[in-house]
Amino acid sequence: IDLRPGGVYRFVSTDAEGNEYAFRGEYREIVPPEKIVWTFEF
Repeated sequence: IDLRPGGVYRFVSTDAEGNEYAFRGEYREIVPPEKIVWTFEF
């Protein structure tokens, strides 16, 4: 996780059968402690 505007994140979730599902996105706006704006791709 790179929590800054333009930073990216990626998570991988694994189900009970071992299948992996990846999620990723980009942080667009950070206003502590008020707001985080990000994209989400599956």
